[in-house]
Amino acid sequence: MPPGQQLTADSSGNFTFTNVPLSYGSTTFTMTAADFLGNTRTAQTIVLRPVPTSDPPQVADSLANDTGHSLSDGITSDPTIIGAINDSYATAHLFVSIDGQAQVDDVAAVTGGTFRLTPALLAQTAGGTLAEGAHTVAVVAVDPFGNQSQPATVSFTLLTSTPAAPVQPTLVLTTAAGTQPLGNLTNQTTFTLAATSPSGTQCQLLPTTANKVGPFDSVGQVFAKVGPLAAGAHTVYAVTIDVAGNVSAHSPVLTFTIDLTPPVQPAWTVIEPTPGASQVNLSGTTSPLSSVNLYRSTTAAVPAQTVQAATPPATSSSPACRSSTATTSSASRRSARPATAASSRRLSSATRPARRRLPSACTWSTTPARRQPTA
Repeated sequence: MPPGQQLTADSSGNFTFTNVPLSYGSTTFTMTAADFLGNTRTAQTIVLRPVPTSDPPQVADSLANDTGHSLSDGITSDPTIIGAINDSYATAHLFVSIDGQAQVDDVAAVTGGTFRLTPALLAQTAGGTLAEGAHTVAVVAVDPFGNQSQPATVSFTLLTSTPAAPVQPTLVLTTAAGTQPLGNLTNQTTFTLAATSPSGTQCQLLPTTANKVGPFDSVGQVFAKVGPLAAGAHTVYAVTIDVAGNVSAHSPVLTFTIDLTPPVQPAWTVIEPTPGASQVNLSGTTSPLSSVNLYRSTTAAVPAQTVQAATPPATSSSPACRSSTATTSSASRRSARPATAASSRRLSSATRPARRRLPSACTWSTTPARRQPTA
């Protein structure tokens, strides 16, 4: 038996052990006396310390951060557990067990009436980093009198892997966007952005909108309605968020431009036709790649022809075109009279179209003279 406290009796044989720790309940002390010749004698005494009447501690605990899409789904990327201990006395022990393994006293995690089990402390208790998957942590508090609480358990699913990044978002427009070389170009200010979200994950579009898009059970594409947006260039990218709140790297950035500026006012000229021709050539300039419609009247009706501008606009100072109709030949207004040789020569001259030259860059308009009847 190993020796405990030791002293030497005085000349009268008296001795005193002071400040000997005493536990609650009964404690047995054994004393051994020995003379200088080695003769020994042993005696025992029992000391009873009554246990105070007290209730056992009460413990409540939970996940510190339930990072899933619901605060109560038990899915998280952070296994930290927090809790509170309700007791009139200080906590003597805090036993923690993970997935039914042996209890480990983590009383150092207690501060006042609360405790916090960090991922590092849980890894130490479990003998290694917690693996992904389902876990159950049980906590038992013990007061100075040996009263134990009922186990307080927390069950959760740990997911820490980063999900795959989504593909680049796309524009969903009610009318076609511009194509190369102008890129994603539109005159719409409110439209839909589409992004692909893997099954079981959520897709978030940033920074055009901070709203998360699509349910966690989404399969295939998810959509976000954005706008109205101002004219100019905008960028947007997507990230994938899994059910535990883990965020992927962002997708390739989508850049698009909202253009609300109409094309340059068309400037056009008329290539002088052959007198009496049935066709005419109209040549002009406007904004590059603009669609140009030609109408036969002063109002935009059914276009006579549609072409597309292919070169940048050039500076033009052509005067505005004025509509005009050439006058008919004076011979056509003469009254009918019998034809003579002279009048036949005049009539032959009158049958040629009369024409009047319009200002530069305007059309040629011709009105043929009507032949007069002969006697």
